[in-house]
Amino acid sequence: MGDDLGEVIGKDERYHLGVYGKRFFPDILIVKADGVILTDSTGREYIDCVAGISSVNVGHNNSTIEQRVREYKDRKGADHLSNLFYIGPQAEYAEKLAQVVPIGGTQPSDQAKVFFCNSGAEATNGAIKLAAKNKGYWLVGMSNTFHARYGAALAATGQDKFHKGFEKTLPANVKIINFNNLDDLKNITDDTYAVMMEVIEGEGGIIPADRVYIDALRDRCRQTGALLIADEVQTGFGRTGRMFASQHYDLHPDAICMAKGIANGYPFGAIAFGQNFAAMVKQYEHASTFGGNAEGCIRATAVLDIIREQNLLENAQRMEGIFYSTNFKGLRHVNDARGKGLLLGVELDSAEYRTDVINRCKQDGVLFCGCGASTIRIVPPLTITEDQFGHAMEVLQKNIKELKPERKQ
Repeated sequence: MGDDLGEVIGKDERYHLGVYGKRFFPDILIVKADGVILTDSTGREYIDCVAGISSVNVGHNNSTIEQRVREYKDRKGADHLSNLFYIGPQAEYAEKLAQVVPIGGTQPSDQAKVFFCNSGAEATNGAIKLAAKNKGYWLVGMSNTFHARYGAALAATGQDKFHKGFEKTLPANVKIINFNNLDDLKNITDDTYAVMMEVIEGEGGIIPADRVYIDALRDRCRQTGALLIADEVQTGFGRTGRMFASQHYDLHPDAICMAKGIANGYPFGAIAFGQNFAAMVKQYEHASTFGGNAEGCIRATAVLDIIREQNLLENAQRMEGIFYSTNFKGLRHVNDARGKGLLLGVELDSAEYRTDVINRCKQDGVLFCGCGASTIRIVPPLTITEDQFGHAMEVLQKNIKELKPERKQ
């Protein structure tokens, strides 16, 4: 393994497609991870408030996950079979997931049908593809969303910067409406086959939906027959203090897209379908070679068990309380502080100040990343302790306070 940062950078620049450019953290090389602590090649430790961009929900190298994977390997479980076979861990996880995802009824139930894939992009694009069997022509997306970097899910992403240069690859039958704007719901018509949304917009800046907006959106979709698809790739699996963000609003979409924290950062994704939506899908209309592979399902099953057994939903709610008690809104250069559970953001009044603060926090041993135009994203593993999170918030507060009085443009 390469533990020399300069050597790693040299090989990356020589052989890796340059889509990432200079990394967000260009001067540290992480060589060890344990729980919420990352260690770089110099031996310096950091509190991880990035978590693989909201993916490592139950902490790095979680012992329960690793033990279950070892047990599978010890009994010589297959590396890969594909969906040509029934797979024991897949069936077990399908049952567990269907019983917690909020599809149908007023509570999570086993009314859902699930499909497994490998990523959030596959989940969102797969849900849109299958929704196209519904009546209607238009797909409706919302402003400031992020659903994927290709295909119909990219077209439904309400941020033009992600479309630039790739417009010719995108379907034309997509309308983008303004998030949290009640009047714009009139653009969902009888000729709309589906609506794609984030209940809390993540990449757009940690922007929660208004309750009245969700209620009106639900009613509008029912009136027009449009399928409502919730992208919970970033908000699922305890991230917001509920298993899914839809539960904060008593929202029971026709489909929910999942990835990131589903298997604690292991490449894995899923779509849950309500019964009416599921009934539209026929055999052989969709598939995935690696979707629902045994190791991914073992990891994902363990995540659900860990969240329940370690009371991580309640822990996320406690951390939210610490965040709001820090009173970021009272600080100079802070426009807003918002979010739920451990999907939190502090919006500063310039992108330059955000960069300054993140870099200063890094020097103080706490890692954050950004989202939106100028928001600091706070998404540590849900296993973070009160002492660790309290310290991280103190470091963030200190570095915001030390910004110069004048506003950067």
